[in-house]
Amino acid sequence: VDDGSLDGSPELLRQYASGRRNVKLLEQPNAGQAAAINAACKASSGEIVGLLDADDTFSRDKVTAVVQSFQANPGAGFCIHSLNPVDAAGKGAGPAVPRFLERGWIAEQALRSGGKTSLPPTSGLSFRREVAEAILPVPTALRICADGYLREAAQLITEVTAIDRALGTYRIHGSNLRGGGRLEAKRLQHVLRSEEHTSELQSH
Repeated sequence: VDDGSLDGSPELLRQYASGRRNVKLLEQPNAGQAAAINAACKASSGEIVGLLDADDTFSRDKVTAVVQSFQANPGAGFCIHSLNPVDAAGKGAGPAVPRFLERGWIAEQALRSGGKTSLPPTSGLSFRREVAEAILPVPTALRICADGYLREAAQLITEVTAIDRALGTYRIHGSNLRGGGRLEAKRLQHVLRSEEHTSELQSH
């Protein structure tokens, strides 16, 4: 999804997508990260939804590793892995984030800590389709940090499977915001409705 880029990205993306049936390019006026994620997920059709933020990268074996992790953990609907931070020039900028990965059923822990659990940024998140559909759409007011909403919601409705190695890069820049705020009542109500929806999907 190109979210109204002004740096020549649309032209490059059109060239890349041309003739590639497995690439679907969506272009929209600038509306922020949440709107872009919503549009991408709505247009996708796979059993697993993996997110890649604009300035991050995936390792070549990332998709295979995520699929294998879900296959090995059929009860998990949320897969995570760490990312290697890099600076604007692509050079290493510190240890992998996060250093510790949560796994299993962590909903109670998340509620006790106000949502403060050890989960990666956007490009380290993947979801089974039924979980993605249960927690989407992300409120479009979240022009940035939409990944915080996704992390908070997913950790409350499904088990987490974790891959113990970095499977991509996370570019550090002035606008990075890691972590996010505490769980709010309004957001929690949405998550609880999502859990009910997920249970209905899993029973079919």
